[in-house]
Amino acid sequence: MLCDPRRRFIDDILAAADRLAEIVEAGRANYDANWLVRSAAERQVEIIGEAVANLSDELRTRRSDLPFRQARALRNIIAHDYGDIDHDLLWETMSTSVPQFAEALAAIPSRCEYQDDVR
Repeated sequence: MLCDPRRRFIDDILAAADRLAEIVEAGRANYDANWLVRSAAERQVEIIGEAVANLSDELRTRRSDLPFRQARALRNIIAHDYGDIDHDLLWETMSTSVPQFAEALAAIPSRCEYQDDVR
């Protein structure tokens, strides 16, 4: 099976979105009370932002309706301005925007081609 190597980055985004969904499911009070949970959430958002940067320009152009720039910008805030993270915004992003983003990305075909094993 031959696949577009950039599909890996969509898969990384989807995995991070699943992890964020677990954090959201545990509730905002748990998020607020536990620095470890907040740190894990921040890391997953960083992964999404970094994976977005590795998606093809063609995909980002074709799906300009998706928040690629915003995902990258939030990653940069977490990575570089970590002392100024707005946790209300991060929670809203995790609970609303990320699931919508992941749903749209999951619908993108993988562009895999199946062929006999060629050696």
